[in-house]
Order: sequence, then structure tokens, then C-alpha cells
Amino acid sequence: MSVFLTTLAGCASPNAASQIKNFSDATILTVSNTTEAFQLVEDNHYREEVSGEVLNYDKKTGFNPNDIKPFIGPDALQVRIAVLDGLKSYAANLSTLLGNSSLTNLDQSTTSLAQSLTNVDSSLVKDSFFKTAPVSTQDIQIFTTAINALGHWLITYQQQKDAKQVIDSMQGTVTNICQLLQKDLKILQQQVDNDNNQTLINKNQYILNNLASFDNNPESKCMEIDDLATLTQEIKNDDTLFVSIEDSVAKLQSTHTALEGVFSNNTTNITELITDFSTEAQRISKYYSSLKSTK
Repeated sequence: MSVFLTTLAGCASPNAASQIKNFSDATILTVSNTTEAFQLVEDNHYREEVSGEVLNYDKKTGFNPNDIKPFIGPDALQVRIAVLDGLKSYAANLSTLLGNSSLTNLDQSTTSLAQSLTNVDSSLVKDSFFKTAPVSTQDIQIFTTAINALGHWLITYQQQKDAKQVIDSMQGTVTNICQLLQKDLKILQQQVDNDNNQTLINKNQYILNNLASFDNNPESKCMEIDDLATLTQEIKNDDTLFVSIEDSVAKLQSTHTALEGVFSNNTTNITELITDFSTEAQRISKYYSSLKSTK
């Protein structure tokens, strides 16, 4: 690191830039993993909706595609993605501040992203994240303030010169956004559990309702039962994935809390935290990829 960059960083240790880059890489990957979780929610909800349509088809007047609706919805999804993109852009720009090359292609759209975050109000937070779960008015306001603060930082980040000062000023914002994401992931995990269990019930009932027909087609019956067994394993895998992603977001929070340690003479603790955070983010990414390849 040059003397100039060292001065800007607040007397950073020689490896501060690489440590911040590792943190930024892990944050960006954690954001990607969380985004994948949103798709998992929708895929499982769609499967549950379809299983209900199949089970109850004879009781209806035909198939109506409008009966199958997303769980999250496009507006709520857009808010979630904006918050995650804001967090990703913060991590990338923090790394750039220490002399690393840009880690994302968000620069061209940063102004639009920042504006969308500053326009988020408490009603939008409630409708987007907590429409199906109770949350206090105080928590809603805390989360709204954090989202707005992230947007304001993105507007002014090019004026920032001292990385240590940036990290200190963003502690509350990053902590509260991470807590928002953890609460959201708990809600989404519960929805995945509900949808998966209902799919099991629907598919099992379909088999019971058609036992006589299956007597003439045992191979079809075998395939349906085999599908139930596969679904049972997928439910366990989904639970494991959501717990892991939630834990990864918690690691993001705790690592950022200690991130100023990269500027100290003794960086052992923060190095261990960043390494653990990075390893977990990579593990989850590989695990999710393995799940998709088996479906």
C-alpha cells in the first residue's frame, strides 16, 4: 500500500487492503447466497400451489393460472434486492477506498440504487418484509432508518477518504440491516417449511385418492411414492440451507463490528473472523449449487 493510501486509511496495517477485500468478497457472496434463498422460497411455494391444483382439479372448473401467486411478490422482492445491492455496493466501495479495484459493476447504477433506498419508508418496510409476521413499530423504524442511511452513504461515498472513519460511522447501519435480514430469513424459512409440508400432504392425499387407479399402474404409484421420499430429503436440505444463510449474515454483522481491527498492530482476531466469514460464504454457495444440481 502506498504512503498516501495508508494515510487515508487511518494508519492501516500493511495487509489492511487485502483484509478489507476479503471481507468485501465474502459480503458480496453472502448477498448472492441470500438472493438465491429468495428464489428457493418462490420455487417451493410454486410447487405447493401446483400440488394443490393437482389435488383439487376435479373439484374446480378447470385450471386458472391466476390462482398461482408468488409468495414474496415483485414489489417486496424489489425492495429486498435493493437492500442487498446497497450492502454489496457498500462493501465493494469500502474495498476500493483502500486501493483495491472495483468488485462490482454497480457504479453506473449507484445513484438510482441510492435514491431508491432513501425513498423507503416504514410502510414499505412493513409490507415488504413483515406482511406475514408481527414486528414492533420501533423495529420497523430502526430498519427503515438503516436502509435510508445506507442510501445516503451511497450518495456521498465518493467524498469519503478515511476507511476507518467510514467503518465506524456505518456500524449501526450495517448491524441493523443484518438484523433485518436475519428476521426476514426466519420468516422465509417458516414459509418454506409450511409450503413443503403442505406439498407433502397434498401429494400423499393424491396417492390415497387414486389408489384404485394405481392398482392398474404400479410403476406410476412407485414414482409418486418415490417423489414423496425425495421431497422429504429436500425439506431437510432447505432447512439446513436457511439456517446456514442466516448464520452467514450474523457472521457478516460480527465481522463488520470488529472490522476496524484491520487498522491495529494486532490483527489476529479480525483475520480469524474474516477467514471464518469467507469460508462459510463459500461453503454455502457450493452447497446451494449442489442442491440445484440434484433437483
